[in-house]
Amino acid sequence: MDTVLLAGVAAAALAATWFFCLRPMWQGRCSMGGGAGQEDAELQRQIAELSEEIRMLRAQDALAEDRPVKRDGDG
Repeated sequence: MDTVLLAGVAAAALAATWFFCLRPMWQGRCSMGGGAGQEDAELQRQIAELSEEIRMLRAQDALAEDRPVKRDGDG
């Protein structure tokens, strides 16, 4: 009897995980993301600005040391 109860609890946990976590995530409406509308655009803008700043600093450093510029994809 304990095994049946344990199997039922495990099945309920799997069903709840599927229904409340995995299914909404695959549909693109995950509740863990919060209000992702405008915040994503702002975050992407900040990431782009910081990436450009890093690129400029690397170029300045390379010029100061007179060596080739290291790009993001170059290990």
